[in-house]
Order: sequence, then structure tokens, then C-alpha cells
Amino acid sequence: ANGVSIAADALTLNAGTINAAGNTTNAVLSLAGLAITNSASHKVAGATFTTPAVTGATITSSPGGNQTYARDEAITVRITFSRPVAVSGTPQLALTIGTNQRQANYTVGTGTAALTFSYTVQATDSDPNGIEVAASALTLNAGTINDVRDATAATLGLGSHAIGTASGHKVDGTTVTATVNSVTITSTPASGDTYAAAETITVQVGFTGTVTVTGSPQLALTIGMNTRQATYASGTGSTMLTFSYRTMAADLDSDGIGIAADALTLNSGTIRTASAANAGLGLGSHAIANARSHKVDGTTTAPVVDSVAITSTPASGDTYGAGETITIEVGFSLAVTVTSDPGAIPTQAMDMGTLTPAARYASGSGTRTLVFAYVVQATDADPDGIGVLAGGLWLNGARIRSATGVNAVQDLGSHAIANATGHKVNGAATVPTVSSVDITSTPSSSAQGYKANEAIIVQVGFTIPVLVTGSPQLALRVGTQTRQAEYLSGSGTGILAFRYLVLRADRDADGIDIQASALTLNSGSIRSTAGTNANLALGSHAVATASAHKVDGRNVAAPSVTRLTITSRPIVGDAYGLGETITVEVEFSVAVTVTGTPYLDISLPSAERANYASGSGTRTLTFSYTVKGSDDDANGISIGSNALKAENSARIVDAGGSENADLRHSQQIVDASGHKVDGTTDNRSRAVTVSSVTISSTPASASTYAAGETIAVQVVFGSSVTVTGRPRLALTIGSTTRYATY
Repeated sequence: ANGVSIAADALTLNAGTINAAGNTTNAVLSLAGLAITNSASHKVAGATFTTPAVTGATITSSPGGNQTYARDEAITVRITFSRPVAVSGTPQLALTIGTNQRQANYTVGTGTAALTFSYTVQATDSDPNGIEVAASALTLNAGTINDVRDATAATLGLGSHAIGTASGHKVDGTTVTATVNSVTITSTPASGDTYAAAETITVQVGFTGTVTVTGSPQLALTIGMNTRQATYASGTGSTMLTFSYRTMAADLDSDGIGIAADALTLNSGTIRTASAANAGLGLGSHAIANARSHKVDGTTTAPVVDSVAITSTPASGDTYGAGETITIEVGFSLAVTVTSDPGAIPTQAMDMGTLTPAARYASGSGTRTLVFAYVVQATDADPDGIGVLAGGLWLNGARIRSATGVNAVQDLGSHAIANATGHKVNGAATVPTVSSVDITSTPSSSAQGYKANEAIIVQVGFTIPVLVTGSPQLALRVGTQTRQAEYLSGSGTGILAFRYLVLRADRDADGIDIQASALTLNSGSIRSTAGTNANLALGSHAVATASAHKVDGRNVAAPSVTRLTITSRPIVGDAYGLGETITVEVEFSVAVTVTGTPYLDISLPSAERANYASGSGTRTLTFSYTVKGSDDDANGISIGSNALKAENSARIVDAGGSENADLRHSQQIVDASGHKVDGTTDNRSRAVTVSSVTISSTPASASTYAAGETIAVQVVFGSSVTVTGRPRLALTIGSTTRYATY
């Protein structure tokens, strides 16, 4: 009711990047001095609704030539609404083409505020002046266009947004040709935004009509000062042609590759329509200048796949049965290292009958060969022999890199395997069932049991590996109360872990129980890798009165450290300079309250102190240190065990204030290579900082946004920046934090 607020630390990268344009200087994300508190002209009342109305109409397609659409070209029009709408059926938008009305059908946009309509030009269509879209052009055609939140029917009239005589969009259906209507770089560098040597750059060129290719047309890529030819790879008989180029050691482009308007050439081949007319080769407005997310540095070498082999052997003949393990070895041109967080494991997809199951990474980190393993499920079947998919090497949040930190190229290319006849599969239906239930945590007091703030960990084993989505729960009977242990980890394995944090009100003098019906999905899922739902009954593995696991929440366990993370970034490269701030987050087992100024010992490699900065009342405390001129650490910051200190009047206690936190911790950070220190350099003048923050949208009614309206915020930097990924901005709306996404 008071208005939207934006805090000084609201801008975060969310795994993306914000860098100075043209280089790798990291932008400073702080909004200090620019934060917004209770913007009175931007209040929110999410329970109110306004009727969606048309706010714009735009012809989004471009004619192939001479501002005139030929036969088979698509005319697309985007209609925007004041709020997101849901579409059913096929609403239509009438286009006035000459003296005729043609209906453009709805194609895409439901759930958003922008709907797209498309019409394909026919041979009899003609409009030498330009098409029109009347105010009454939008009709439902037995469909619906309703508000996504409350199903209120949208107002369909275009009003002042009607389009009259669009001279840049003429029509001549007697003309038959195919012209370029899109150019897209579809490959992704293995490391960030830069291709290394031996990586493949792929570009797709779209045409307005179907084309047939003969020979080897080429697409010229401008890479730095050089022109490299991407050769035709596939697409004949369709509207989309694919070109590819493999980077060389001599290639270098720090601004991003370019594709000029005249880049497409025949190279003694042909590109023609079905009527044998030569296609237009000019890229026109679809040319690309400096694709900044597609830079090239051939001086670095990415590991590429140079061999793939199925190394396991079926126990009987040439066919694997249920429970047997299929192993796949993927060889690289260089030694690679696999790094991952818990639950983030690379996989290699297989072609198995009608399924594409994934073999999980098993071993090989530090060598040139990675081993993937898959346990055959009873529902698996492939009488022709399994395949290993070229695009099936998935990281799933993990990383596969060379010793120098260059990401490996994931494409198997020509080393992919199709129908390995010596590796057929014939399983039988198998449902994952519970095979064990074990309470793996230990209470701090064998006599009194678990204290408040202590975690009870339970592992549930299955007969075969299972995949988890969402947040299944395991009900624990604690005294007379039922408490839900939340799913913690284990997806992809045969053992799932659940965690419950003891409350002060919890009592169980005999020992906790876990009933046979305790495991529930909570809107999630637990399935075999073949997609078979697990049997959730614990059966004989239910736990009755676990006497070694009593509970007495009247006793309170001290909060303990669970994680250390360096959350700041150097302004330039991987080294902090003079005056830059290093921030470290310390996570506790429960929320803690801070008084005074605790600190964290850090090694640069000289001993320094990062002082407490923020986080009291939460589980995560932030500590900061400002780099001095004498600081120098070429290996990277280190934080040893037991580095957290609270001396003199400083205290870190639980939220109730009765228990001092246990500051001892085994977690360490050793030589954090992305966090070096060079106090002799001062990069602060190169820092790109935020110069203004403005809520740029306006509520539809007075000063208050209704449900479904969009709040737009502009964050202006002191100089141009380049963004990758989806950074986000935290908005405080009432007592709730919502995120505005880039």
C-alpha cells in the first residue's frame, strides 16, 4: 500500500553477467544512493483487475524485396494488450489486401501480452499501395482472448492502433521467389561467450519459401580482420539452411563475429525455389554486426570429442536385460576435469527404442576419457541396438573443462553411434520400490536426543535409481505431532535424503516414528529413469519408536556454519585491485542474530579481517574487506577452517537469543583462482556503475498497479554494458520480495 521499494543490493546477476561493452570489466551492481523506498506513485493492489485492451499493432514481417510480399511469403502482425491474455481456439486478424480481406490466423503468444497473427500470401493477392488493418479487424472466430488471471474477456477493438496503408508492406502474389528472412547463429561457445580453437560455429539462414540446394554454397563470417567461409551443411527442401565453420588457432575476434549483407554466395552451387527461380541471396537487414555473445579466441583450445565407444557387454548374447549396466566411454582431444555441485552430474543421452534415457557420468575426471553408466530398466526395449546421440552430452549444471579452464565442446559430431547391433535391450516392467529407510543423523545427546535447531536426516533407499522433481516429503511422527522432512538430495541415484530441523516445541521421549505411508509427493514426482512412478509405501521398512533418535526441543543446539562462499567479483578479470570490496557469505544451519562486529579471517596471503556487513535475522551473514595497496595474492583468496570470530562485545546467536552460534567450522576456501588480489592496480576508474534507477512503467489506474500489470524498471549505467543470461532486480512489494527479470 505504500509503494514499491528497491534496495541498494537489489540488482543481482542470477548466473548471468553485466560487463562493460567491449571488454570484460565487471559492472558494479550496487544501487547505493539510488535505492527507492515506498514509491507512492507505484503502489500495488494485486487483487484488483482491469480489462485487457489493445495497446499496439505492428506488422513484424519484412517483404523479401522491393517492399513487396511475393507468393508464399508470410505476413505477420503483432497485437499487444495492456496485460497478459490467454488464448483458446484460433482468433483471426483481418488484413485488407487491395480490395480483399484476408484472415491472418493466431499463431503464438498465449500467456503473454503480445499475440502474433500470420497470413501466407496467395497467387491472387495484390496490393500495390500497402496492406491495411482496420480497427475492427480482430475477431474471436469461435475462440477466446481472456485475461490470464480472472478470465475477463479482452476488448478487441484496435482503436487508434489500426494500421492504414502500410506502404512498406505491398503485395504481389504473381511474384514467386524466396528471400532471406532470418539469420541466426545457433551454436553456443563452450566457454562463456567465446569460441576456442576447434569449436564449430553454426548459422541458420531462413528463407521466405522452400528452397533446394545443389553444390556447396557458403556463408562468409567476419572473424576479426579475416573472412572465413562457413560451408552449407543441411536444409535442402526446407525454408532453413544450416552453415558451419570450425574455428582455427589463428582466429581472433574480441567484438563478436559479423555476417555481412552479401555474405551468402553460391560457390558454383545453386539455391532455388520449387519453380526453379533463383533465391535472393542478400541478407539485407538480417545481416549481423559484432555478435557479442559469439566472440572467438583461437589461442585457447577447447577439448573436443574424438571417440565414442560402448564398452560394456551384455551378459547374454547381444541383448542387455533389466538391471544390467551399459557403459559408454567418451574420449576427448585433451584431458578434461569434471566438477559439479551435489546433484549436478553430466549425462550422455542414448537412443533406445522410443526413449532417450541418460547414462550418468561415473568416472574419468582428469583423463581424456569419461565413462558414463546406465542401468537398464525393465521397461526398456531396443531390438535394433542402442544409439549414442550426437547432441546428448548434457552438463546438468556440472562442468567439463580442460586443465586451463576451457569448457569442452559437447557435440559428439561424427562420433555419435546409431543402432549398435551388438548392444540391444530387452527389459521387463520394473517399478521402483522402497528397499530401506535409515535415520543417518546422530543427536548431540544420546540421553536427551535431538535439540532444537538440530537436523534429523533420513535416507530412503529404492530398488533402482529414481529421478525426483519438485519437493517430496517424508512425515516424521515426533511425539504427538507430525513433522514434514523435506527432500534434500539423491535424484538419479537409488537413495533419497530428507531433512527436518527440530523446533523448540518438539518432544519425543521414546524416539521418532516413520509410518508406512509417510512418503508423499507434495505435487512432485519420484520415478524410475524409464518414467515409471515409484511405489511410495515404506512397507516393512517403516520405523517404529527409534529409541536412538529421541527429541527434546527444550534444549537448543547452537547454530552451526554450513557454507562459505565468496560472492563478490573483481572489476576487471580475476584480480581485485586497490579499493575494491571482497564479500564473503557465511551460511548457518538456522537464522542467527548479530550484535557488534564479528569478523572472518582471510588470507591474501597475509592475514586480514573481513568485517560483518549484513544479514542479521537470516541464515546468511555477509562479511566484507576492502583491498589495500599492500595486498597481493596471485593464487587466490583463502579462508581456513575456524576463520569466523566474534570477540569482545560481538555475538552471533540463534533467533531466540539464547544460544551462541558454534563458530567452529571445517569448511575452507583454498586459493580461489577467480578471486586473486593485486593492490598495486587501481581499476575503480574503469568500473561501470549504476547512475540511475527509475520505475519507468505507469499503473493503468491512478498510482496503483492491478494484478497482471507489468512493473518496468530502468537501471542506467554510466557507460554501455553487455548483458548475458537473465540478471534480475529484487522489488519489495509490501512484505514480499518479487523479482523483475532482464
